[in-house]
Amino acid sequence: MTSDRYRELRLDSTMRGWIIGFGVVACGFFWRTSGGGILQMLLTGLGLQALLFLVKRAVGAYERRIGAEGELAPLAVYVFELLVDAGTVLLFALATFRGIMGPLNAI
Repeated sequence: MTSDRYRELRLDSTMRGWIIGFGVVACGFFWRTSGGGILQMLLTGLGLQALLFLVKRAVGAYERRIGAEGELAPLAVYVFELLVDAGTVLLFALATFRGIMGPLNAI
């Protein structure tokens, strides 16, 4: 892969992260009156996205420090991002399911 391809992967992952984060925050806003389990799942998803942001910053700083910017492990970071995003989406889906089923079970 070329450096341009790695830059494209980073842009894709950044956009995906923003979309996932926005979705989690929006649902948290709408379900802030719901039970603690839903809020915990949403906050855990946001925590995963924050961890991902910190890891990407740390890897970028390390690459700049050793003079290998964007060349050290872009594919490994991308795979890590996919795993974190998958975990966040799973938590978001479970929270959505719990939020929908809660009122239905009360009927």
